[in-house]
Amino acid sequence: MEIILFATLSGGVAIGTCAEWLTEAYIPYLIGSVVGIISTVGYKAVKLRIEKCAKNHDTSGIHYVFGIPGILGGISSVIAVS
Repeated sequence: MEIILFATLSGGVAIGTCAEWLTEAYIPYLIGSVVGIISTVGYKAVKLRIEKCAKNHDTSGIHYVFGIPGILGGISSVIAVS
C-alpha cells in the first residue's frame, strides 16, 4: 500500500510543475505514470544501496516522493514551455 501511495504522490508532484502548459490529455498521464514508476523502482531498489554507501537513512522516502519527481517535473516543464 505504501508503494501505491508513493507512486501517486510522486506523479502529482511531477505534474504540478507543468500542468498549465500541457494541452493534450495524454501527456500529463504519461508523465505521471513514468515518474511514478521511476519513483517506485528507486524506492525499492536504489534506496538500500544509497543507505549503505552514503550512510544516509531516509525513513519516509522523501527523496523518492518529492526530490526525484520535482527534478523530473522541472525538466518536463522546460520541455513543455519550449
